[in-house]
Amino acid sequence: MPTVIELDPSFRKNGVWDTHTALKTVNHAHYSAYDSDPSCDLMIIETGDGKFYIGESFDGDGRGHPKVFSETCENGVVELYDSLKEAQDIILLVLSELTGKSFNRNSALDSLLV
Repeated sequence: MPTVIELDPSFRKNGVWDTHTALKTVNHAHYSAYDSDPSCDLMIIETGDGKFYIGESFDGDGRGHPKVFSETCENGVVELYDSLKEAQDIILLVLSELTGKSFNRNSALDSLLV
């Protein structure tokens, strides 16, 4: 189960959330389904306290999916996962829902990682 937090409004400047500062991000990996129509590029982002969340690589790629954080969203609500595995399981589900393609965990993670 994710931990749901709401970012402090002071981290929102000119309509964009500064998650790098707010969550002290330390790393990220892109998971991309460019061979689908519509294509999709999402990220798993690691925070300074060892949690993970799913974010858009480009504004709009998450198509408003509730599990994908957009830096231009209004509310600043972020779902944080305790492990990379948990975040990977969720990103595969989200990519499937957004692209209409099925992704098998054993084969998909390497092929989606950019």
